[in-house]
Amino acid sequence: MTGLPIFEFQPDRDKVARAYSITSLFHNRRIYAPFKKDWAMEVIDETRAFPAGLHDDYVDTLTQALIWMRNGGYVSHGADTWLDKREQEIYNRDGRKFY
Repeated sequence: MTGLPIFEFQPDRDKVARAYSITSLFHNRRIYAPFKKDWAMEVIDETRAFPAGLHDDYVDTLTQALIWMRNGGYVSHGADTWLDKREQEIYNRDGRKFY
């Protein structure tokens, strides 16, 4: 065991639906992309081509990570709403602030 915090994630939607669910984070500039880094441009280019591109590994990883971060309260958008109080309790949204 390496001590890395690894979490199991069982998606409840398809890849396209997951990608749409986090687009507001990009549109509202909540996500920083270091454009001068080659690896970042690979991710950006693959994301631009999604879902018609040849690959979607980066997109899938990115969307799952951002959903986890959004649900955990690590990144948010002012228009975010919670479905019910139970969801808010599960994700402990009120207990977290921006980092």
